[in-house]
Amino acid sequence: MKFTQKNPLKPDEGFKIKGFEVEVVFCKSRNNASGFSITLIFDQYKGFSNILTNYLILKNNGKLGGGGKGFHLKDLPDVKFNQAGIIDLYNSNKKFRKVFDEGVEEVLGNFIVRLDSKELDKVSGEADSIDLDEDEDEDITEKDIRKMKTKKALKKVVSDYELDIDVSAYEKDDIKELQEDIIEELFED
Repeated sequence: MKFTQKNPLKPDEGFKIKGFEVEVVFCKSRNNASGFSITLIFDQYKGFSNILTNYLILKNNGKLGGGGKGFHLKDLPDVKFNQAGIIDLYNSNKKFRKVFDEGVEEVLGNFIVRLDSKELDKVSGEADSIDLDEDEDEDITEKDIRKMKTKKALKKVVSDYELDIDVSAYEKDDIKELQEDIIEELFED
């Protein structure tokens, strides 16, 4: 990885912190394409800010609406905020935090090119995606589908197995329903 200091952040502008943006470029990776980059927010008094970095990820990937003093998450348009108040809002509003974190997870999930399910088990204790091409002799199982916790992973199964299921019709909260429909179409004749 290569870290490069970028734009300075001033206490009287934007996030209202003294710091700078740091561009991180993944030069080499076993699990992802090289050349992928992400911008982190560094506060000179508190260090790297996960919340501000994630805010920037959402902003740069079209997950925010509005502007200036009236930003909002597109999935939660009723809660307005400004950049300087994002950390307080995140820490004080559970609903906002949940929608914010789900948006970040969705965006970051799109950056993952390939992550072996066994590695995921080691890291998180449960597999979120299954590499269907890993062993062509081994078919996906009901258990594999039930381990998948993201719509993106389930959408890949629908695509790979050419199932007649419209994944876009399912909401984020309908993961279990989507899992059941895939299992029904794959395993029940």
